Amino acid sequence: MANLKTHFEDDAFVIEFCEKSILNQSEIHSLGDQLLSIADKSACSRIVVDLENIDFLSSAMIGVLIRFKKILRKNESDLKLCNASPELSKMLKHTKLDTVFDIHKSRRSAIEAFRGPAV
Repeated sequence: MANLKTHFEDDAFVIEFCEKSILNQSEIHSLGDQLLSIADKSACSRIVVDLENIDFLSSAMIGVLIRFKKILRKNESDLKLCNASPELSKMLKHTKLDTVFDIHKSRRSAIEAFRGPAV
């Protein structure tokens, strides 16, 4: 069964995946349910999904992340992704998902991006 680890870091809610690859339908369904529950219940408007532990995301899992982003946006929450491997970054760029998601190289830069540009 697929699981997520969650915690607060500074004023952002951080989500980490426990599996390296998310391929089978039952894992995707489980993670989707967990993410949608977080989106519905989240009191935090700043969400970071850390992809450091992920080697591969199936297209179905990417669809779950897109739905998650839409629900968060409807709830006036913001989503940032971070720590994508070089291979995952390449895939996100190739599929133009880097224009759908705000992707950062590190968790720190994702969290700092919520604060906006320095004045």
